[in-house]
Amino acid sequence: MQAKPVGGVGVPPLDLKSLVAAADEILVGSASQVRKLEDSTLTVNGMVIPVKILEAELAVELIIKGRPENKIRVTFIMPETFIGYHGIPVASHRIFLLKRRDSKLEPVSPYYPSLPAADTVEPGVEHMNAFEQVVMHVAAVFYAPAGDLSDREEALWLLHFVDSPIRLTAFQTASSQDPDLSIRLNAMAELLAAGDSSVLPAVKQVLLNPNPQGIPSWRLDEAQQNLSSALARVKDPQVIPTLTEILKSPDVRVRRAAVSALRNTQSDKALDALLNALHDRDFEVRYWAVVGLAEIMGENEWRPLQEAFRSDEPRYIQHWESVLPNH
Repeated sequence: MQAKPVGGVGVPPLDLKSLVAAADEILVGSASQVRKLEDSTLTVNGMVIPVKILEAELAVELIIKGRPENKIRVTFIMPETFIGYHGIPVASHRIFLLKRRDSKLEPVSPYYPSLPAADTVEPGVEHMNAFEQVVMHVAAVFYAPAGDLSDREEALWLLHFVDSPIRLTAFQTASSQDPDLSIRLNAMAELLAAGDSSVLPAVKQVLLNPNPQGIPSWRLDEAQQNLSSALARVKDPQVIPTLTEILKSPDVRVRRAAVSALRNTQSDKALDALLNALHDRDFEVRYWAVVGLAEIMGENEWRPLQEAFRSDEPRYIQHWESVLPNH
């Protein structure tokens, strides 16, 4: 995943393993207070931006790396204009990744100065390496679903970038137990993207019988988009019956994803569903159904480019309905 521009400034993608390696101190605790030291400026890509130099006093509960005091002070910068920098929240349970500069401690990255952490984790975490400990503390946010929603959303986003089997266990927990529908959907999307098609029955129930539960429509829409993108990459022929049901969704994004997944299976068991999709009201669904039929049947001459299909769609549909009349 590439850096995203924020206010004209590129924000580096999260590389948690590198941040952990670069940290002199990794602590779990909370900031008891944050105070301003001074006003200053910061030059970023030729832009001069007013900033505040702030200092947070941390109460340390656990040391993952380093040997700090029970109470330490961390200096950090907060620009007046948002450029992707994040501050240190007060009274929030966090993991702090810090480095020493002269006699002061500061975040390893101003973009990711701290990460969400649960109040408790499973026993034995202390025997893991620093990276695994950090991932476990972030993942444990999902084992206490009554916790802060913003922490769970942040943890889900962070674990997307992490290469560790620990994250899959967290996604499995979130997909089945989290009280928030959008978090469950996003966790299902992560599992599908990782090749776990066992969540498809639950995905089907949600996509065919949506229950927003009072969450903002934009959050539900974003989660369904993520789920559709992951669904489109499914390849397992064993789930063709479930994909066939999902193809009935009223959401065109979901139907496009389902027909792409049916095509991906490259199985003749998907032919019936693809034939039915030839009559979908959406052009892209019909097109990818034709492509899937041609690929599965090995008839490349009947696998059109999109413009060719657009200009002579009835010819292709009639061909497949005549070739496969009994499906």
